[in-house]
Amino acid sequence: MNLVNEDDQTYKLSEESKNVPVLVVKIPLNADLRKKPAIVIDGKKLGDLNFTHCNPQDGCVSTAAVNDEVIKLFEDGKTMSIVFGIYARNQNMTIEFPLKNFTKSYAKLIKK
Repeated sequence: MNLVNEDDQTYKLSEESKNVPVLVVKIPLNADLRKKPAIVIDGKKLGDLNFTHCNPQDGCVSTAAVNDEVIKLFEDGKTMSIVFGIYARNQNMTIEFPLKNFTKSYAKLIKK
């Protein structure tokens, strides 16, 4: 808070603008919405995503805010996988994404 008037002891909340990276994952329709998609880097599960919506244009969309620790894992990793269930099937489906050149590409994204 910033002091606006010292005599009246009036304060004003300051506003801070901060960019937060967000991972957006589009999963094909017919995903089992009861099972949360998992993020896996080099065989190590980082956590689960929450579905935000499904539609014919995008499929089923999941998002998650990404912190510096996860960015470091992306930079050091070789492969990111998204593991999700398919409706009415016992097997999960895995989609893999190479992380080669992630650091270089991410640096271009955050450059102001």
